[in-house]
Amino acid sequence: MTTSTTDAGLHRLAFDAHIPYHGLPIREYTLKVVLPEGAEVVDVAAPFPHSLSASRRWTYLDAFTGRPVVVIRGEGTVVSHGVHDGDVVVSFRYAPSTLWTKPAYLVVAFLALFLTATVASRINLSLGARAGSSAGAAAEGKAQ
Repeated sequence: MTTSTTDAGLHRLAFDAHIPYHGLPIREYTLKVVLPEGAEVVDVAAPFPHSLSASRRWTYLDAFTGRPVVVIRGEGTVVSHGVHDGDVVVSFRYAPSTLWTKPAYLVVAFLALFLTATVASRINLSLGARAGSSAGAAAEGKAQ
């Protein structure tokens, strides 16, 4: 994966599209690429004739947008080993600031949890007066 020198948010994911089985013709080739949450697909290039579709996938800690999934299908052609060797290139835009959103969510959640636990531990839920409370001290002072 490389980053553009002119645009820090533009990334390029290139990987080999070779077929792992030697000498086996494949009529239908499906490849799914799951990008990070918040990414926007710019361009997809493959060394074989293909059709594209996109969907979303939600996993744990995904907030609102989910992860984009690019589905590349090589249909109607015979993809065989050595014929369509080359790189599949997926270009996408991903802002550098979005790297910090999940850690920020976790920090805020743990801070809220600890503050709630601190406040809950300081609440007095007993029905009787405490031994050292001001109401008990005033009653003892009148008795003497």
